[in-house]
Amino acid sequence: MAELHINATRSELLKLKRRIKLAKRGHKLLKEKRDGLMRSFMELVREYKLRYKNLEVMMDKAISRMIVARVQMKEDSLENLLILQPNFVKLEVKKYYSMNISVPALNLTGQEDVASYAHGFYDVPIEVDQAFSDFSDILADVVKLAEIEKRIKLLAPEVEKTRRRVNALEHVIIPRFESAARDIKMKLDEMERSSFTTLLRLKETTIK
Repeated sequence: MAELHINATRSELLKLKRRIKLAKRGHKLLKEKRDGLMRSFMELVREYKLRYKNLEVMMDKAISRMIVARVQMKEDSLENLLILQPNFVKLEVKKYYSMNISVPALNLTGQEDVASYAHGFYDVPIEVDQAFSDFSDILADVVKLAEIEKRIKLLAPEVEKTRRRVNALEHVIIPRFESAARDIKMKLDEMERSSFTTLLRLKETTIK
């Protein structure tokens, strides 16, 4: 660890003590920020895993229903029905700040009740309506999953950067300042003892 080269004076010692106090206060604040970021990060990861697992289940169910409907319908009936379904939605992207980080908020708009469109056709299996409804829900969940994934990607480097700063203050900067302060204190004490000894000798010489 590189040593600080500071003049051994009382004014420098006072400045160094102020820097130590400021560094310790910054260290405390950064630790609180790091812990808050880590809590948010882990909560997002848990939510992402849960939503991803649920999405897989929903996708399997929707695909299974679509396969059953495909078997029950004529060859080109399902394709024609899919073409007639409304497939235009809007994705609103807003931003807000969380722990001083700009994160996105995604909102899907313009979704209609797609299941209702299938009821107007003759001889359409109920599985088609159910599958359309499932896929509509899946789309909303996919958007939410994308939002959470983006927030995780934004939080991860911020967590790492804050962790590095905390470690630098705790293991490098503060110990270096404290070591320099001890050295200055020792030199000042030594200078004081040397001055005191000199004064005693002068006093003895004067008395003689």
